[in-house]
Amino acid sequence: MHTFLYGVLAWLLASFFRVSAWEDRRRELLCVMASILGIAILQEAIQMVSEQVPLGHDEVFDVLVDLNGGLLGGALYVCLARRRLSDVTMTDVTRLAQQGGTEGYNCG
Repeated sequence: MHTFLYGVLAWLLASFFRVSAWEDRRRELLCVMASILGIAILQEAIQMVSEQVPLGHDEVFDVLVDLNGGLLGGALYVCLARRRLSDVTMTDVTRLAQQGGTEGYNCG
């Protein structure tokens, strides 16, 4: 369940930071992953204080599971963003080919 929830959280954070593709937005994607890690650590710290238990392997495992969910959600967002970017680019190329050229179109 944590994997799914942190995947959704990563998706939402990536859309907030407007992560569009890995090559363009490495810093934003790293901010998403740092946020996921920080939230996971904070959640485990609150649980440890409320339950009055010392840090153990279970808490570290939970943080790693949460981070894994964040990585999966972030990777899925980037893959779909690349696909959307590719679809838009191919649509533009098709439209230009039908119009007969690239005059007035900034390809750079």
